[in-house]
Amino acid sequence: MIPQDDPPGDATGGPESAPRRGARRAFPAAVRDLLAFRRPLLAIVLAGLVLRLALIPLTANLPNGLTDEGFWKHWMGAINQYGVLNIFRTTDTDYVGYHWVLWVLSMVYEALGGSSYANSSTPLHLLVKAPSIVFDVVLILVVHRATATLLKTYPPGPSWLRHSPL
Repeated sequence: MIPQDDPPGDATGGPESAPRRGARRAFPAAVRDLLAFRRPLLAIVLAGLVLRLALIPLTANLPNGLTDEGFWKHWMGAINQYGVLNIFRTTDTDYVGYHWVLWVLSMVYEALGGSSYANSSTPLHLLVKAPSIVFDVVLILVVHRATATLLKTYPPGPSWLRHSPL
């Protein structure tokens, strides 16, 4: 006689514990809890991304018909032509630090085949907007983390309000 494995089910072999045919495997409890905890954060990030993507065609107009984006494109052109270290000699820029981001963007733009830094260039428009969108998502994540940390340190409720340093 060939030994056989125990049939699926509980110790009695009853159908109550037998796995259902075609049933999907459930996530472990820890994974389900993590997904449930992160769902509001995911919703906030997605809502922020949808809003930012909807606003991509718009530009922030400054006095005299100037735009931040126009300055950034002008500085990217100067960085491409004269180098990032000469940006203060060749333009009237007053931004310190963001030129390194613009330098990377100018290299990406050149690698994509872009050559004109005109204000009407759609690929350049999208590329210039990309860092702010990425930074917005990072800001949402940082604020979420800071809030979660503060709520662990100072849980909301009457006792927290009584002992609040504010």
